[in-house]
Amino acid sequence: MITLNFLLDGRRKHEVKVICRSSVVLAYAHWEQFVHHAAEVYINYVDSRRLSLDKLSLNLQIVGCQRLIKNVINYKSEFGYQSQLIEQLKLKCSETVTLRYDEMKQKSNLDAESFQRICEILGIETTLWRDKYGFINDLYRTRCNIAHGELSSDSPQVEYAKEVLDFVIHGIDHFKTDIENAALNKDYLL
Repeated sequence: MITLNFLLDGRRKHEVKVICRSSVVLAYAHWEQFVHHAAEVYINYVDSRRLSLDKLSLNLQIVGCQRLIKNVINYKSEFGYQSQLIEQLKLKCSETVTLRYDEMKQKSNLDAESFQRICEILGIETTLWRDKYGFINDLYRTRCNIAHGELSSDSPQVEYAKEVLDFVIHGIDHFKTDIENAALNKDYLL
């Protein structure tokens, strides 16, 4: 991404157009993959601690009971599923639970709503991220438009491509720090 940033300062207009479009798509792909992979690694780290449900933070208790919760949602009028959820929660309270990120991941695309959900699942504070949500959504839309051939060859501009590269480089570092702090501070505990 740093190399792409340097290439954007090139002098040949037709090359810069291609690099702008490529920069947005590649930067978005790195951002999306990093967030999902880091979230999965963190969930696996917590899972390796082999904690019981009653020791986990509320957000991770939800992760541990995800399958049961989905059954209740899918069969909301079925009293049997609701009572099964309560019984399982009573039983699992002191049992070790298995945490799986892939069961919670609703979609791979990373718009602001998906990013917010991932942060909530991990128990990461989003206050400092909220001012970036508009940019995250714009990045997602621009990437989709480029990938699906819906943007003219003049879009995006060099300034936007540089802004995307800068956001992704710093965003990855910031998200990594958020996850490291959550692990170090044992935020996964109740």
